[in-house]
Amino acid sequence: MGGKDFDILDRTKMEPATEDELRCAELLSPADFEIFSHQLQMIALEANEVLIKTAGTPAGLAGDIGSCVYSAQGDPAAAVGIWAHAFAGQLPIKYILKHWTHEPSVGVRDGDAFFCNEALYGGIHPPDCATFLPIFYEGELIAWAEAMAHTTDTGAVEMGGISLSAESRYEEGMKFSPMKIAENFLLKEDIITLMENFVRDPRVITLDNKARMAACMRIRQRVLEVVEKKGRDFVVGGLRKMIDEGSKVAKERLSKLNDGVYKQPVFLNGEDLEERGATQVLLRVMVAMHKEGDHVTVRFEGTSPEQPFAVNAFPHVIHPYGTGYVCCSHLFPDLPPSVGLIEAFDVDIPEGTFINPSEEAAVGASPVSLFIIAQAIFPCLAKM
Repeated sequence: MGGKDFDILDRTKMEPATEDELRCAELLSPADFEIFSHQLQMIALEANEVLIKTAGTPAGLAGDIGSCVYSAQGDPAAAVGIWAHAFAGQLPIKYILKHWTHEPSVGVRDGDAFFCNEALYGGIHPPDCATFLPIFYEGELIAWAEAMAHTTDTGAVEMGGISLSAESRYEEGMKFSPMKIAENFLLKEDIITLMENFVRDPRVITLDNKARMAACMRIRQRVLEVVEKKGRDFVVGGLRKMIDEGSKVAKERLSKLNDGVYKQPVFLNGEDLEERGATQVLLRVMVAMHKEGDHVTVRFEGTSPEQPFAVNAFPHVIHPYGTGYVCCSHLFPDLPPSVGLIEAFDVDIPEGTFINPSEEAAVGASPVSLFIIAQAIFPCLAKM
């Protein structure tokens, strides 16, 4: 049995390179690598366009989506759309690889696709629904495709995508650990029907499932076209090189910024819903960025405790929403978004805070808290 695996939630950094990946990466010339890097970004961008044009949820149509190409080990190599969606998507893939690859009742095969929207298994919050498709070439797993979209109804106590009044995880509707949703490139009708039974408007969630599958299939098609033209080693090496080069360049640039400790508090209004609206609360996030050389640790001592409503967030999403946004949009906007960009960042969050809550906590509105964390990090960077 798989079950909850909190070790997976700590694997937000890139996996150690295999000997084969390093060998293949050495084969790419600088010119080939530049072309491949751009090509992979265009593949992810095309998949994102497929998702926007076919999604059923209004949030998906508005662009609250992300598409990504991952290495065979599940490391994000090329991401577009909401970067946090791509960076967070690595954890369900790593769960699938660890628990389902050799599980006889599940397995990971060509034509399979998987689904996850459970934060305790690596997701962000229940409305962010993700599909993951392994890409095989001649029987070997060489990459993964992912598409994620914010679905506006998960059957929670309130519809609309974010259930603000949920007081625990048990009021937030549909939450699936990583599970197989397709075989032989066909969505499983029993799973689709199960999902429809959770929500108020089954048409939207079914259309979103089909849209995400279509986006993943487009990534698979384009990646295999590159394999057929340039060879398996070219793609495997290129994926690894995008991650490693991103990490190398990001650390070089970070090392040139001023060392020191940079602090910024930020506040969030909220209601104490245990009192059913009788009490207003003011939540505090204390951000302190400790920068030395080419490494930054973001500490959160002094942050408000866990809350009885849905603004809580789990620590593994601080990397994609906090450091991920900072790296992709401010520090390294000219570099292809990959997990390598956040390799130089660590987070240290005290247990019991509302950004490191208990398993029972409601997290449906966690993006609200994650956005304000990013807003606190920005002035720290300006000081740095």
